[in-house]
Amino acid sequence: MINKPLESSPARSDFAIELWRGLTPFLGIAQPLLALAFLLENKGDVHWAWFLALFGLQAAVNIAFTIRARSLRNITTLMYAFAVFNWIVSSLIVGLAAGYPTILWLLFVLGAIHSALFIGRPGILINGFIASAALSIPPLYFDAMTFQAAVGIGMEMLFLLVIGFITEKTTTTLLAEREKYKQAEEALRESHDELAASLEKQRQQTRDMTLLSEMGDFLQACPVLEDSYAIIGYYTPRLLPFPHGVLYLGDGSRDTLDAVSAWGGIEAGKNHPHCAPAHCWALRREQVLWMDETSTGMRCHHLEHSEVSQYMCIPLFAQREVIGILHLQSRKGESAAPIPEGEAQTRVLSLAKTVGEHITLAVANLRLRENLRNQSIRDGLTGLFNRRYLEETLEREIHRAAREKAPLSIIFIDIDHFKSFNDEYGHEAGDAVLRQLGAFLISQVRYEDIACRYGGEEFVIVLPDAAFGIAAARAEGMRAGVKGMNVQVGGKTLRGITLSLGVSAIPEFEATGEILMRAADAALYQAKAEGRDRVVVAKVVT
Repeated sequence: MINKPLESSPARSDFAIELWRGLTPFLGIAQPLLALAFLLENKGDVHWAWFLALFGLQAAVNIAFTIRARSLRNITTLMYAFAVFNWIVSSLIVGLAAGYPTILWLLFVLGAIHSALFIGRPGILINGFIASAALSIPPLYFDAMTFQAAVGIGMEMLFLLVIGFITEKTTTTLLAEREKYKQAEEALRESHDELAASLEKQRQQTRDMTLLSEMGDFLQACPVLEDSYAIIGYYTPRLLPFPHGVLYLGDGSRDTLDAVSAWGGIEAGKNHPHCAPAHCWALRREQVLWMDETSTGMRCHHLEHSEVSQYMCIPLFAQREVIGILHLQSRKGESAAPIPEGEAQTRVLSLAKTVGEHITLAVANLRLRENLRNQSIRDGLTGLFNRRYLEETLEREIHRAAREKAPLSIIFIDIDHFKSFNDEYGHEAGDAVLRQLGAFLISQVRYEDIACRYGGEEFVIVLPDAAFGIAAARAEGMRAGVKGMNVQVGGKTLRGITLSLGVSAIPEFEATGEILMRAADAALYQAKAEGRDRVVVAKVVT
């Protein structure tokens, strides 16, 4: 909003103000001069000292007022003071000069003050005539002075009435001008308030954009999806007016969303660990849902038995596919502001949608990155790591073990007579065996272990911090456990499989990947040569 400069007053008002300003010094000086002429003509009982003092005071005040009257802001107040002052002093001068009884000029003073109180109203004229009558008629009736003195007094009163008349007209104009200034000031105040609100809105938007940018930068820097949960939990309550929240995500393989992260005192897997997409109205309507206790809309089913006073659900969609829900809430007993209306509500909803878009994009990118990485380091059939990943990590694990002076073992595995499965049951059966064996090996390893498909029907398991004897025992457990595995293809149960396993370890062998792999491979071939379905520990050459 652009404020226009204040326009000047109309020509008529300007003329009245300038006329009053021009006549003020003339009238202010003419009054005492007229009284002086009257005194010189009537050299009766004149109190010269009082007269000169009053005359000087009146002249000084009038000159000062004339200068001060150039300031339009305070001119109305000065006019009041000017009128009262001139009427009082003029009455005193005339009273001293003519020898009036005190009671007569006191009546005039009261009339003058009364007139001043009604300045800018028609009453000033009536009171002015009353004052003239009180000052002029009684002396003539009682013959207290000459006819010339009465004429002088009448002239003095005439000037007073002229001043009152001009004051009345000018004050009316000035009051109108003052009202215009008040309106202008009010408009300026409203403009200032609008500008302040606009600046505050701009500051809030800048803060929101800064936080969104920071959140986006941190999310992009996350190597895995799990690292993003803490970032979402940190920035979301700073962007949106909810202290508590839960992030539900789905993997696309089933119709259930899991609570993967929570903040603000909520435990992700405790109260509502799962949520069906059909239970959330935000997902149904595909838009942000903001509800409180007074809302008449439907309450989401995943909030049943929850003590919340206000909540918001932000749907997360990517390519029309449900990614998850960002659920935010305020609990009963907490000081939550009511849902705003109009522009404020639109701003929060728009911000919530933007937050949801940032989270959706981050989750989709991290999952895509994870999928691409898995495709590059995992075997598609068995789900185990591939040979490339083994070669990348084995040397790193060996260096770590050497640095920490910790043991490390390798188990080399081969499926006995695997070719006969393909010949007897077909390649589909062979793939089924490999797939189920991969799942079995995953169930047998620790988090820090590395289970890989080395190639064909050969597998390698790296066991950090596992000594030679422990590795041999675990290999024996795998050999025995695989015999209970049932593989079915096309409704037919395949015959059981057996494994041959070779084990090597450091520090028993030299700490290089090539030597460890060669030793474990030699032990594997020894197991096959000795009749298969057994574990052989590599021999240490001393």
